[in-house]
Formats: sequence, structure tokens, C-alpha cells
Amino acid sequence: MVVASCYTPVTNLVGVASMKRNIRFFDMCMDDRHSTTPLAIQLPQQPRAVMSLHVDALERAGTEIFTHGCDAGHVSFQILKPGWHKFEGARDGTLNDRKFYKEYPVTTYHAHKDWVAKAAYVESVNSIASAAADNLLSLYDLEALKTKWSLDLSSVKSASHGDACHARGVRTWDWSRRYSMFATGGVERIVQLWSPFVNRPVGY
Repeated sequence: MVVASCYTPVTNLVGVASMKRNIRFFDMCMDDRHSTTPLAIQLPQQPRAVMSLHVDALERAGTEIFTHGCDAGHVSFQILKPGWHKFEGARDGTLNDRKFYKEYPVTTYHAHKDWVAKAAYVESVNSIASAAADNLLSLYDLEALKTKWSLDLSSVKSASHGDACHARGVRTWDWSRRYSMFATGGVERIVQLWSPFVNRPVGY
């Protein structure tokens, strides 16, 4: 069962996570006549299913940041240098895990108490933003390496209907670079707008 997918903007791969708790990357430049074995990454110390995947390009040429969240509320990320997908063993569809994770260490932190719906890098605030079924919207500062902002969206009343903004989990979010705000969505069918600098909604 496929639970999450992503696109790598620099290396032009598609990553797919399954309930087997591994991630496979497929080369989109290959066709059936020139296909290669998909690159499989078995995440270290990953007892739970990966529920979200995301890859963003960083300012450093060719560098990507790989972010994922699991169903236990953990968020992890790696800084991947150019050529990471051609690491030792990649041609055979597997990696030399010990060397790969030594070269590209994984940082993991416990941001939530339930499955992570989306975790991704936000360049404007140099942080990993994540949201989950526990109604939390969280920002993890990549310079300080700690959570710098976290808000329980179920404890804030919506201006549109007077009830909690998100009472049954945050299913997705996006970031507006132009207006420096988050938009969150859930089963309430109302998009809430948030500033990471104040603990209240700024619109809907």
C-alpha cells in the first residue's frame, strides 16, 4: 500500500513510500527500454510507517532537503548533496546504508502525538513545518535545531463558525511566500490562515 509520494526537483526522481517502511526512488528520465532498478532506501530505526514525504531544493547548487513524517508523530530530515542518488550500491537498487547515513545523517525529532499529514521545508523561515492528526502546526528551526513555534489549532476558535479551527486533525497545509502565512485544511472544509509570529488565525 502506497502511503506517500514526492518529487525531487534537482535529481528528477519520484519517491514512493509504502507500508513496508521503505522508500523507493524512480528515475523519471528513464523509459521502459532504458529502465533501471529503483533506488530503495530503508530508513534507519524506523518502526512505523512513513506517512508524508517532501523534497525541496536548497540555495546551495544541487543540494536538496529530504523531509518525512511517520504515523507516530516523528519528523525527520536529511541534507542531500549533489549525486546522492548515485551513492555506492545505487545501481543495484540498494545503498550501502552505513556509509550513506554517515555521509547524510538523519535528524529526527518528536513534533507530534499522531500521524504526520505533511512535513516540508519552508525557505522563508528556514524551518521544517509540519502538521498532524493531533491538530498541531509546528515549526522546527534549522539553525537552532529546535522547535521554535507550535500551536494547537484545536484550542483556537475560528472566526467563521466559532468552533475550534481544527478539531479532527490538520490534513494539509501550504505556505504563502508573498504574504508570509500558512494555510491549513481539515475535514471542517474551511481553510484557515495563520501567521507564524502570532498565535491566532489571521483569516479564513
